[in-house]
Amino acid sequence: MNHQKIAARHKRVLRSRKPLKYKQKNIDLLLYLNYLRFMNALIKKANEAAEQDASSGILDRHLQDAQLEFMKRFRG
Repeated sequence: MNHQKIAARHKRVLRSRKPLKYKQKNIDLLLYLNYLRFMNALIKKANEAAEQDASSGILDRHLQDAQLEFMKRFRG
């Protein structure tokens, strides 16, 4: 799926589940803030995993491990 289809699907889900106050123009902002929250948590967790491995930087496997954990948490 491309980004536009995913965003449209997410908007439909938010509109159907959230109270009326979220059904207006704030959906785009809410979607963006949820994305930023997810990315921030993902990077923090990957950074912790990199420090535990005594790695010089965040590797792909650190991001994949963090992604598995946070995808379960952020799905809702």
